[in-house]
Amino acid sequence: MSLNAENNEFMVLGRLPFKGPAVYRSIDGRWTELQITQPVSFEGIVSYKSKFYAIDLTGRTIVVEPTLQLHTFQRSRPSYKTRKRWLLNSGDKVLLVEMCTERRADFFIPNIREKKIWFEVSELDVERNDWNQVEDVDDRVLFLEQYCSFSCLATEIQGFRANSIIFSDLWGGTNLNEHESILVYEFNEQGVRSVEDIPEYVELFPSPPGWVISNA
Repeated sequence: MSLNAENNEFMVLGRLPFKGPAVYRSIDGRWTELQITQPVSFEGIVSYKSKFYAIDLTGRTIVVEPTLQLHTFQRSRPSYKTRKRWLLNSGDKVLLVEMCTERRADFFIPNIREKKIWFEVSELDVERNDWNQVEDVDDRVLFLEQYCSFSCLATEIQGFRANSIIFSDLWGGTNLNEHESILVYEFNEQGVRSVEDIPEYVELFPSPPGWVISNA
């Protein structure tokens, strides 16, 4: 994350080997371990308005200031059905995307067509330190992956359907050389399908892209 473009100052949030989360600031030239009260494993990290926002496995949001000051918050509407989380920038907003199932066992069903999965999306409310749930993602497409998630307008890539999520197979139950390894969730349809089930998407992905093969 850039702190001062003129002086090429930057800041990186990561994790030290065998230790906890840490920040590297170019002005210091070293890593500084963050003093977080409870053990933490981040599910998502995003930079926004010169701050880092991270979310851990409990749903706690950690905010890291350029000064290395920390504060945390839990959203006012907890979700006990969340199985996995992502953070990403979407236009001028930060989104929290959560994969949910009614029962934890449903998350581990090997056949994707039998999974009872849905996604919930919330926007960051900086003023209230909270996440406000939204109904869908309007005219955007979200691409979710473990190390790099992003979004774009559906009109920016011809052929993609608006108000949908593209993500790779998390369960390793599909052949990574087949279109079944790329999964699609459409808010209007309320269900998960593979690209193989959507003919126009098969044309968009002649073969699974690198981010699917390397991270599924």
